[in-house]
Amino acid sequence: MLRLILLNGIDREYDLSMTEVNAFINWYEERANGVGTAMYGINKYNNNKGPFVNRKDYVFYDKIITFEVNSYDTGTSVPETPPYDPGAH
Repeated sequence: MLRLILLNGIDREYDLSMTEVNAFINWYEERANGVGTAMYGINKYNNNKGPFVNRKDYVFYDKIITFEVNSYDTGTSVPETPPYDPGAH
C-alpha cells in the first residue's frame, strides 16, 4: 500500500504490488536527483469505476510532501524487500 501526502493536504492511498511501489520509489529518488519526468502515473486498478478500460492518477513530484509504504501479507506470496541502497539514506 502506497500512501501519498500532497502539499494541498490531500491524502491518497494506492493498493499496489511491491514491484510497483519500488518503481515509484525509484522514480522519486531519480527525480530528487534531477532525472526523469515531473509526474508519475499510478494505475488505480480496482478503483476503476465506470465504463473505463483503465484509470490512472498522475502525481507531480513537487506536490508530494511525504509518502509511506505499508505492507501486508496476502497469503499468496513472499513479500518483496527492496534492495538496500546506502546512498539513498
